Amino acid sequence: PPSLLSTPTPQDLRKAMELFDAAIKQGPRHSASWLAKAQLLWELGRKKEARECFQTAVQSNTDNEVLWHAWGVAEKRDGNFGVARKLLRKATELNPR
Repeated sequence: PPSLLSTPTPQDLRKAMELFDAAIKQGPRHSASWLAKAQLLWELGRKKEARECFQTAVQSNTDNEVLWHAWGVAEKRDGNFGVARKLLRKATELNPR
C-alpha cells in the first residue's frame, strides 16, 4: 500500500476528483467536499477551476466561514491581497471569534 507521505500519482488525483464529484452530486451543499475539491484544484495549478469551485461552494453555503476563510488564504498565497482581504473579512464577519 502507498505511504500517506508518498506523492500521489495522476491516477490517485483523478480518483480523488471523481470521489469529490460523487460526494458533491450526492450532497450539493456538502461544504467539506467543495472545499477539498477546490483545494486540490488549486494545488494542481487549476486556479480558475478552483475559484469557480469556491464560488459555487460559497453560493450554496453563504454562512460557512470556513469556505470563505480557505478561499481567502488561497488568494493570499497567490498574492491577490485585495481579494484575500475581502474574503477573509467575510469569514470574520460570519465568525468574529
